[in-house]
Amino acid sequence: MNSDLKLALLDTGNASDASFRLLRNDNISSTKTVTGDTRVLPFGYLKNIVNRLGYTNPALKVVT
Repeated sequence: MNSDLKLALLDTGNASDASFRLLRNDNISSTKTVTGDTRVLPFGYLKNIVNRLGYTNPALKVVT
């Protein structure tokens, strides 16, 4: 995730710093939820934040 943030934000000059941290204390078995923190240090004032996050289950992939 951090390498993707670097590629998308830092290498393109859209931010001066960006980081992601996955919290490791979630009980995924019972809550089916994982928590993470994303931090971005922009060059200017932000009016909007757009974020997309997805989960993929390789066990559900169709095999041909």
